[in-house]
Amino acid sequence: MQLSHRILTRLLEVSKDPLILSVAVHDIGEYVRCYPRGKSVIEQIGGKQLAMTLLTHEDANVRYQALLAVQKMMVQNWEYLGKQLEQDTGVSASGTAGTKKSVIPAKG
Repeated sequence: MQLSHRILTRLLEVSKDPLILSVAVHDIGEYVRCYPRGKSVIEQIGGKQLAMTLLTHEDANVRYQALLAVQKMMVQNWEYLGKQLEQDTGVSASGTAGTKKSVIPAKG
């Protein structure tokens, strides 16, 4: 699937169907989130700009998926974000509770 990101950006360029646009921009966001170099790859082929233009699309679902994808492109380091979440909440990124104890003082 070496060319999947190029196919997705091409769909954003040529398609007018809101369902196709929603799915393609969602998948681009997931590509950015899951692939370590995804952000730079998508930016190089113009996917970020295409996603940003969809923020003003007439279909609400297309706008919503574009917003989520652009948010994913703005996050600098997903691994760091997951570790921060674990530290702040005591819950791992997978959703399991850690062994962090409560620091709420007892009322006396």
